[in-house]
Amino acid sequence: MKVVKWVLIILVVLIIVAAIGLFIFVRNFDANQYKDKIVESISKEIDRPVELGNISLEFNWHKGLNLGLDNLTVIEKPPVERKIISLKRAYLGLDVMTLLKEKRLFVKQIELDQPFAHIIRLDDQTTNITQLMESQQSRQKKRLSEQKQKSSQEKRISFTDFKIDSIKVRGGHLVLENTSKQDPQVIQIKDIDVTIKNFAIDKQFPLNLRLSAFSDQQNIAIDAKAKLNKKL
Repeated sequence: MKVVKWVLIILVVLIIVAAIGLFIFVRNFDANQYKDKIVESISKEIDRPVELGNISLEFNWHKGLNLGLDNLTVIEKPPVERKIISLKRAYLGLDVMTLLKEKRLFVKQIELDQPFAHIIRLDDQTTNITQLMESQQSRQKKRLSEQKQKSSQEKRISFTDFKIDSIKVRGGHLVLENTSKQDPQVIQIKDIDVTIKNFAIDKQFPLNLRLSAFSDQQNIAIDAKAKLNKKL
């Protein structure tokens, strides 16, 4: 029995040492040294040039794993080279304990500061955004076709039970452009603020939206209950 006792004590000590080592590693980890590879991977995935500023990665037992991205920009392919999507800062807080214990993704907070999107309706009735999404989806399908799905008895991370405690968007800007020769027009929606609490894929969640349309100040306010349409 003493042998078992000492084995358990040693295991506990090893786990504590490993946890402390992981904590120190993450706290001193500089994600920016991998920035070029990250940018290259994202650019290859969406088939568009990508620019990225600073990357921050922080770990705290109480706050979880926190990821920050600064000055992210997606640019249209040459020769156009027009900015499609950008944001000043993105922040994501992940509850690590829920992930480890329950194999369930629980995001504490997502924040987007000054996101920008320029959506252009083309002559073939598609948009630059749908083309970007179709490009990424075709790559996903190709990867899935190359990989054989293997059944496993292990409990996997549940994406259907995916939850986000808080989503905040501040100072968003949306440009809608129609390039049709018959009816060319540009509509700008500015000062977009969005607050979502208790977001879940299969449940209703409260949505608060503020924006300015055809005005220099916020002139539209929407407070409602929303739910994702899984068919979309």
